[in-house]
Amino acid sequence: MIKKDTPRNKTARVINIFQNTLHQIKETILKNPIAFALFALGILVISGADLAEFIPFFAPVVASPYFPIFHEAHNLLALGLAMYAAYRWQPTLGLAVMFLYIAAHIPYFPLIFSEKPLEMVYIILIAISGLAGIRLIIKMRRIQAEVGKQNLRLDSLYQTSQEMAQSLDLDTVAARALDATLKVLNLGAGTIRYIDEAAQDMVMLTHRGLPTELAQEVMVNPRLKMGEGIAGEVAQSGKPLVVHALSLYTNLVYKSIRNSGFQSAAALPLKVKGKVVGIITGFSYSQRYFTTADLDLMASLGNMVGMAIANSRLFGEVETKGREWEQTFDSVNDGIALLTPDRKIIRANWALARMLNTTPQALVNRYCYNVFHAFDAPVAGCVAASCIALKSPCEMVRQEPNLNNRWLQVRADPVLGPRGELLSIVHTTRDITELKRTEEIQARSLSITESVLNMAQIAGRGLITEDVYGAFAVKLLKLIPFDEATINLLHDTDQVFH
Repeated sequence: MIKKDTPRNKTARVINIFQNTLHQIKETILKNPIAFALFALGILVISGADLAEFIPFFAPVVASPYFPIFHEAHNLLALGLAMYAAYRWQPTLGLAVMFLYIAAHIPYFPLIFSEKPLEMVYIILIAISGLAGIRLIIKMRRIQAEVGKQNLRLDSLYQTSQEMAQSLDLDTVAARALDATLKVLNLGAGTIRYIDEAAQDMVMLTHRGLPTELAQEVMVNPRLKMGEGIAGEVAQSGKPLVVHALSLYTNLVYKSIRNSGFQSAAALPLKVKGKVVGIITGFSYSQRYFTTADLDLMASLGNMVGMAIANSRLFGEVETKGREWEQTFDSVNDGIALLTPDRKIIRANWALARMLNTTPQALVNRYCYNVFHAFDAPVAGCVAASCIALKSPCEMVRQEPNLNNRWLQVRADPVLGPRGELLSIVHTTRDITELKRTEEIQARSLSITESVLNMAQIAGRGLITEDVYGAFAVKLLKLIPFDEATINLLHDTDQVFH
């Protein structure tokens, strides 16, 4: 709702321009009083050159040989001084000089109308040229002013982008974006909300400069539905909204706004790829009228701030997912390392670090063959070499002398690109030393059981022969870990060992 111009507003602007012009002329005179006095005196002298011919007091001056030259050049000098005053100081001052020039020649017109009509035409042409030139200067100064304002807007946008680019934290970016927007648009207070797509409402992200009562009301009710208040209307329409008179605005959610002292408000959508992701609302303690250039600036700020906040939210989500992945990565009991195609470790979890009695950071940028095998060159036939050659998962079990002869189950899985190129290798290591020991114990227990059963069968035969003793000794060696075994028997009659 942008308020249209009325005759009353146009008259007020004209009066304002006239007052500003008088103020600027006054400042010019105060800054350069002597120069301005000499300038005005020069204009009067030049403008009165034509009258000198008709005043007896100036007869000696007119009789001078230099007076004809001065008489012919004084009109051009007046024109030049008027142009200089308009360009150097103020266009209105140049107009005043031209009017002074014309006024000084009015008494001279009846005298030259009959005798020198061409000279009168010449003076009129000089006056018209001066007025036209000053008009061009006014247009040029307006263009320069617009260019200056545009440069100021661009500089404001650049400064805003620089401030928001200094951090990726959502709260920090939102606070800096709001501060920069309020500064650029010359507003006293403001808020930023982001749209919760799941709940289809708007959540308060940050605020600045709100009176205490209004701030408390906002914190009690930080969420607004779509369509509620100024922010809700902007969220639905996707277009900036300007409220010149808050006292006449009926869709207010927070009633304390009416007692806050705010006179005007402006809200702009924060967009990312044409989609509204948030709303920034600013309030002014004085009544504001926003121009088309202000609205364009607001739209640019909305796109910039919207992109910055969207990036911050995305960064926060990625950071959260990263922490969750880190926790999962480090909670796995198997040692995991991410290798480059040349077998350099770029990431390792704590399980692998504890297995190697070090830290994950200490493993980064080291080669796997140096970490596991203490070699300075790749080991032929290792699981990583097979994975690189075949570009497919490979697995092996081996006893590693460099790690106190522990048994390791090692697996390498390739990470391939879209064209089948090897990007990295996921190297997984599991310590199965205890499993191996358990298997050995189970195998030994099975062997002992088998040997005892066989010895019982041999003893049950009741045959005392050398073959039986030999078979018994072989079974006995399976139970007792010795290299040799002998059997000595005590004879019943002579008590002698055989």
